[in-house]
Amino acid sequence: MSETKLTEHFRLSEFTRVSVESIPKVQMFLIKSLANQLEAVRTILTTEFRKSVPIHITSGWRTREDFDRLVSQGYHPSETSDHYYGVPISIQALEKKLKWGDVYSYSVGATDIIPVNVDIEKAFEVICQKAKDKILFLGQVIHEYNRAKGQDWIHLSNSPLLMYSQAFVNEFLLRSQFLVSNDGGVSYNAK
Repeated sequence: MSETKLTEHFRLSEFTRVSVESIPKVQMFLIKSLANQLEAVRTILTTEFRKSVPIHITSGWRTREDFDRLVSQGYHPSETSDHYYGVPISIQALEKKLKWGDVYSYSVGATDIIPVNVDIEKAFEVICQKAKDKILFLGQVIHEYNRAKGQDWIHLSNSPLLMYSQAFVNEFLLRSQFLVSNDGGVSYNAK
């Protein structure tokens, strides 16, 4: 596992088992963005509860194999989950195929967390309020329960607006607008 430090309190190995060298830049951008949001969540919870509140990550970047494993363990993951960090995932569910086609590639990055040393329901309420107040820049905030296993956790995702933020556009989508090719598209020069 990689010990690449993303932020003061979060390492890449908490999000994925994939080595840093094999992570495409887009996925790394999404992982780092979520790690920064988790730092903000940690700071807010520590302030709110007036004690250190470490965050334990239970699930980060998922593959199709992770999806199948979770199903076999009795969980109910979504094929359109933000846990895929933009990696295209084939869709099996008919109703989702009708909406998205055979492949879903719009996930923006998500992680499941357990705040340590505090009531998870109270932590969830604080996170929701700070997101509503635009203090946290999050997408989905879900308090998930698995009653059969006696487990609960908080699902947090990057905001979908992140995919089209100026930083994302500058890094991955911005291209030269006016070009000339004199060799049938082999090379291009700025006009």
